[in-house]
Amino acid sequence: MISFNNVVKSFKKDKVLDNISFEIAKGDFVIIEGQNGSGKTTIINLILSLIDLDKNDSGEIINDFESISYYPERFVLPSLIKSYDFLYTYFDGITTRDEIDFYIERYKLENKYICNLSKGNTLKIGIIKTLLEASELYIFDEPLNGLDEESKKLLSDDLMALKKLNKTIIVVTHDKSIFKDYQNKLIELGGKDYE
Repeated sequence: MISFNNVVKSFKKDKVLDNISFEIAKGDFVIIEGQNGSGKTTIINLILSLIDLDKNDSGEIINDFESISYYPERFVLPSLIKSYDFLYTYFDGITTRDEIDFYIERYKLENKYICNLSKGNTLKIGIIKTLLEASELYIFDEPLNGLDEESKKLLSDDLMALKKLNKTIIVVTHDKSIFKDYQNKLIELGGKDYE
């Protein structure tokens, strides 16, 4: 379970989160939406313990999840390695090559040096890497930006498959419509709705 109880988070004099409360239970599919600067990434960073509440902040955060897979909005990959080799090396001894090949073929990932890949193919590496990590909680920060429509649908289906395995999923997105059929919780920042 994740619980935010009356969380106030500021950066210098800029209050980013103002008395935010919500709970995320095991098996929930949660959408976080809001305008730029509304605190979406701050919530994710607090869940991941990349930042903490300090003496000028208040509230309580509880996160009982022991394993988390995270797809950040911006990420850096090694450039002078081919995409397949990166995935095979990263998951060596962790998962089978057949499992990796399944996602490579599913997402039609090109096997080029990462520095020569299109933005869409670079994003696919991050998605495949996140999906292959066996975790209790999966967090995707704006995963649809830069993806073609087919890949968006594939990702949607793959997240639904994780939900059926009772995995907990958090998606930060400006386009919640693609996930509307199985999202069960909405955290809408900039407003007062925390369902």
